[in-house]
Amino acid sequence: MPRRILSRDLTAGGWRGLQRVARQLGRWLLLLAGLIVTPMPMPVGLLMITIALAILVEDSHRVRWAVTALRRRSPTLSRQLRRARERSPRGVQGIIDRTDPDECR
Repeated sequence: MPRRILSRDLTAGGWRGLQRVARQLGRWLLLLAGLIVTPMPMPVGLLMITIALAILVEDSHRVRWAVTALRRRSPTLSRQLRRARERSPRGVQGIIDRTDPDECR
C-alpha cells in the first residue's frame, strides 16, 4: 500500500519538485566543491565557483541579492564584470546585468 501512495504522489507532479531539489543540491555541491578545490595550484576551483554562482543566480533570489550586495561593496569587482560583459555570451551578459548594483536600485 505505501508503494502505491508514493508512486501516485510522484506521478502527480512530485517528480518535478524532486528534480528541482536535486538540481539545487547539485548546484550547491558544485559551489562547495569549488570552495574546497580553490587552494589547489590550478584555478579549477574558481571556475567551479563561477559556474555554480551563475547557475544559482538564475534560480535563487537570495543568491542574486548576495551577489548584488557583493558587487555593491566591491566597485572594482563590479567594474571588471561590466568590462567582461562585452566579451561574454548572452546568457552571462544577462546574469551580469541582473546583479548590477547600479541597475537594481
